[in-house]
Amino acid sequence: MFNRDSWIEILQTILKNPLRYILTGISVAVGIFILVFLLGISAGLTNGAASMFGKIAINSMSVETGRTSLSYQGTKPNRRIDFSNYDFTKIKTDHKDEIPFGSAFERIWGIQMNWGNESGNYSLAGSNSSILELLKLFVQGRFLNMNDENEAKKSVVIGVDVYKELCKERKVIGTLINIGGVQFKIVGVFKRGENRWNNRRCFIPIQTFHKLFSPTDRIDEFYLSTGDLAVSETVELEEELMSFLQTRHKVNPEDDNAITTNNNNVENAKYANIGVGIKAFVFVIGLMTLVSGIIGISNIMSIVVKERTRELGIRKALGATPRKIIGLILQESLLITVLSGFLGMIAGILVLELVSYFIELEYFKNPSIDFNSAMTALFILIVSGVISGLVPAVRAARLRPIVALRDE
Repeated sequence: MFNRDSWIEILQTILKNPLRYILTGISVAVGIFILVFLLGISAGLTNGAASMFGKIAINSMSVETGRTSLSYQGTKPNRRIDFSNYDFTKIKTDHKDEIPFGSAFERIWGIQMNWGNESGNYSLAGSNSSILELLKLFVQGRFLNMNDENEAKKSVVIGVDVYKELCKERKVIGTLINIGGVQFKIVGVFKRGENRWNNRRCFIPIQTFHKLFSPTDRIDEFYLSTGDLAVSETVELEEELMSFLQTRHKVNPEDDNAITTNNNNVENAKYANIGVGIKAFVFVIGLMTLVSGIIGISNIMSIVVKERTRELGIRKALGATPRKIIGLILQESLLITVLSGFLGMIAGILVLELVSYFIELEYFKNPSIDFNSAMTALFILIVSGVISGLVPAVRAARLRPIVALRDE
């Protein structure tokens, strides 16, 4: 079926009417180009969402304090809510099966820090060592550990911007830094994404924080791991925690400002569903564009069969089988479709590379087509070539030699 003479004949046929085949090929190339480009754009949006969630564990939630906006049980609005170690401990104890680990968190937005002859004003946070995994911090040296917590050590992990601005990127592990008049030992340097404010912060054990900078056991926020819980189960857990905290701190259940939660399981599921929806949408749009190209090729092949009716009749009279006739037409259809499609695919990939090079946003990263998508596009190309040539090929195979020979 696939031999040298057949390919030479097909090329000769194409060269007789190059403009017709070029225009038809362009329609297929544009269809594949749009399909590849849109799939790459959808991948960029998906990667952007993943990058945003990459800054914090997906299987986690946070609970943060605020100020009341509604009166409740004799309390007035604009009352500040303060969590405590009791709240954190009770939540972890009552939900030890649902919450494998968690971290309490409290911060000071601005405090004087000195390292050597350099000084600056930075943010200070007290936390448990578990926050390393919950916030997905990249650390040089080490992070706070259980020994630092249990003994309330004066250990500190500084943000990468503090390291650059205050320490001038010199060797800092094991050196001392003065924070609010107290000497701390630097045990590590962390980085969290590209957010400037996150990286202008230093972490110390929350027990040390309470002893030196906050005489109460006030806590601003909880970060809680939800382990292997399903999304629906994390929603139920979120509701239970809110009910407990609202009751304990006398917060109106309708007050959305006093205590806020952020369930990363739910948010990630939303973004995942949006990503799937976008991918499906662009795939359908690209496919519809490609279908128009397939119809064009099918029409061209029908014209080719019509023009070559006498020739095909002679072939059949000389013994050509329907299978050989179908193979000849399908070869020509596949050549046009696959060649045009590959050119469109290459153009789409090159444009995606340019977009990736010039555009880098927090919610749009690395627009590209993965191996599975490329293989899918290739499969669609081959199927398209077969479909576009099949009807004309079957029509040619059914020609009766005597009728074909009489054709003018």
